[in-house]
Amino acid sequence: VDLLAQVIRRKPVGREFLRLGAEEFPYLLDATDTERNRAIVAVGLYAFLRGGEMRSLNVSDLNLDRGTLRVTIHKGGGWVDQMPISQELDEELRAWMIRYTNGVDGPLNPDWPLFPGMRNRFAKGPGHEQALSFDPTRRVPTPEKIPQAALVQLGYDIRDVNDKSKREGFHTLRRSGARALFDSLVEQSYDGALRVVQAMLHHQQSTTTERYLGLTLDRHKRDD
Repeated sequence: VDLLAQVIRRKPVGREFLRLGAEEFPYLLDATDTERNRAIVAVGLYAFLRGGEMRSLNVSDLNLDRGTLRVTIHKGGGWVDQMPISQELDEELRAWMIRYTNGVDGPLNPDWPLFPGMRNRFAKGPGHEQALSFDPTRRVPTPEKIPQAALVQLGYDIRDVNDKSKREGFHTLRRSGARALFDSLVEQSYDGALRVVQAMLHHQQSTTTERYLGLTLDRHKRDD
C-alpha cells in the first residue's frame, strides 16, 4: 500500500539568492585579479548595473567632475539615465581611469569602451614573457565571469551539487548593493528608502524591488 498516495506534495521552497553584506564588499573587490575587473565589480556593487549595461559604457559616459554615469538601460525599450556616483564608486573609478590612461600611453578616446578587452603580447627579453595589455577596440567579452571569479575566490559556490549554475554574478552584486543601500537608508529613518532603491535598480514595480531585496515591507516592519 502506498501510504503517500493521497498526500499532496508540498510545494518546493524558492531558493534564496546570495546577498553579500556591505562589510564584505572590500574583500570582494580585493578578490579581483586586475584593476579593470575591480572597477567592473565596483560598478555592479555601487551602481547596481546589469552586465550588459556595464559593457555598453563608453569613456564619455563617465563624468567624475559632475559625479554622474550615463547609463543606457536596455530593458523597457531602452532609455538613458544619468546616474549619481557614490563616494565609494568615485574612488574606484578614479583609480581605474588613471590605470586605463597609463595602460594605453596617452589620452583616452571618448568613444572607447569604459571597460576594454585585453590582448596578449610578448614582452621583449629572455623567454619572451607573455603580458596583457588593454585593447580599446574591443569591449570586455564575458563580463559575467568577472564577479563569478571573485565570488569563488571568497569561497562562495556559484554551481550546485549537480554542477548547474546558480545564476550568481552581476545580479548578486545588484542584490547585495541594493540591500546595503536600503538598510542604510532605513537606519537613517528615511521614509522613501524603497523608492530610492527602486529607482537605482530601474524597476517599474516596487514589488519587484521587494523581491530583489529579499523582503516585503510588512515583514520588515514586523521583524523590527
